[in-house]
Amino acid sequence: MCKYWGRDVLESVYAGPLGEDGGTRKFPVVFGYNGNVGGSADEPGEKAFTAEDIGVRPVINVEYKAPYTMKDLEEGDIITFGTYDEAPIEWIVADTSNKGLMLFSRYGLDEMCMDKKVVDEFEETELYEWLNNDFKNEAFSKKEQKNLVGFGKDEYVTLLEKDETVDYLKYIKYELFTSFTPAYFESHKADDDNVFDTFWINYVDADNENKTYATFDLTQMFQYAKAGDKYSVRPIIKIKF
Repeated sequence: MCKYWGRDVLESVYAGPLGEDGGTRKFPVVFGYNGNVGGSADEPGEKAFTAEDIGVRPVINVEYKAPYTMKDLEEGDIITFGTYDEAPIEWIVADTSNKGLMLFSRYGLDEMCMDKKVVDEFEETELYEWLNNDFKNEAFSKKEQKNLVGFGKDEYVTLLEKDETVDYLKYIKYELFTSFTPAYFESHKADDDNVFDTFWINYVDADNENKTYATFDLTQMFQYAKAGDKYSVRPIIKIKF
């Protein structure tokens, strides 16, 4: 089995001699087997011991440079399309087909409630109305709107459904460690260290007389929420080739 270095360094606390305080030792993270036995610090406060020969598996980011076509894109790729808060919107390619691309917002674009009142269907909510009117017209130019593929009559922007969230998770899960856009944090003076993204999905519990709605995040997975609660909005769109 191949052992290889990670980029993180962890600290562990140890006890000192009787009557004396202990200290901390730092451990570089090593993957490829159970437990981290890749090294330790000889003395408290020293850098991680890294004398052992461990495998190196680099990671890189690749950006597409023009010219390229949308047919070159695959699931998991990231593109920009439209603008919000005066910044380009980044999208994850969640699905490809002969008709175009399904795109999921890489970040939460805003924080909103589903509705001020209880409604029976997502299509009846204020959030749905906002996505397909104010947001669509602000985020996409007239030319860009011509490339949008409708999900239904007058429906061009929506949210992931519960099954879709599971189906596309392998392509989007690493981006869910991000939360809101840098533009959102700047305009709302938010602290990104204290925000973990929980976002609305397209789901209404019809069997519940109080009509609960659903959110998703990587820690709690699917959770019920009230219509008036505020959560992140990560839209999905389809664009044609």
